[in-house]
Amino acid sequence: MKKFLILLLLFFIPEVKAEETWTKVGQSMFAPIPGTLAYEMCTKDNFCGFGYFIDVRSLVERGNFRYFNLDVIGLDKNGFNNRDKKLIGTGWTVDCEKGLLGTQINLKEPSASPEFDVINFVCSSNKTDSSNKVGSQWRKYGDFNAYWGGITLDSEYLSNNGFVHYEIKIESNVTVDPVIEIFDVDCSRRKFLSKFPYKEKWFTPKNEYKSRIMSDLCSDKKGDPEIVNVIKANGWKQYSKNLWVNINGWYETDTSDQYATRIYNASNQGYDTVNVLCDQNKISFYVYDQWGDWNYASGIKKEILNDGCNF
Repeated sequence: MKKFLILLLLFFIPEVKAEETWTKVGQSMFAPIPGTLAYEMCTKDNFCGFGYFIDVRSLVERGNFRYFNLDVIGLDKNGFNNRDKKLIGTGWTVDCEKGLLGTQINLKEPSASPEFDVINFVCSSNKTDSSNKVGSQWRKYGDFNAYWGGITLDSEYLSNNGFVHYEIKIESNVTVDPVIEIFDVDCSRRKFLSKFPYKEKWFTPKNEYKSRIMSDLCSDKKGDPEIVNVIKANGWKQYSKNLWVNINGWYETDTSDQYATRIYNASNQGYDTVNVLCDQNKISFYVYDQWGDWNYASGIKKEILNDGCNF
């Protein structure tokens, strides 16, 4: 009987056929931290992440379900097809009501930002009220719902302090009555700021769902043009396509002849501070909440050091 029902269900699933018109609806890029495998793959093999592509002409709607062709391919550092691979695609299904996706009848909850993007793309006509958060501007992460439609850059904090923070609304469903909190997210240091009145504190999330929320948010906001608009208006200097330094914010540290300022790297969110040792011609970067090694400055790094040391 069970086999018969499965065969019957497969019979009624539309066959997806279409002239190919592929659109990238989501991506997941690696964090290019020097010394890691991801860094090696990105710099040597030009493999810097994954892209999720949908053939929009294949999209079929049947009630709460969407059927379409999807292909996942490798991306280069700029988010393009890294091998000029021809997109082929596999038949996928999304249940817009339950927020599930997968191949044919093997549906599951989304586990990464691009899968949420796939659901949002194909279910864009769905409701967006609070009673149906999945498949809308809300994203479900286990016991939490994150409001993706209201993420905002704290432009004032960036202008005054040089740090990139985003504000996001997260609803907890652990208790009988859902509790909504507002959090700040620091992508460079991978931390949350709880904004409960009188209890504000930074913390590294230990809950796997909050960790995924932070990871997806930072991945989506990588290279955010809004950041460049703010820092450019505040006089930051551009040293390369992706590298900006707050040249008006240099200050002397507790170490003699050592200066520091804020930095922004559009291709790697981990960078937030640069230090220079003027008398030793050395430079170091604070990346993902830890200091890197001191290195002799040359090229662009030498230009940064010269500006910091006022040579």
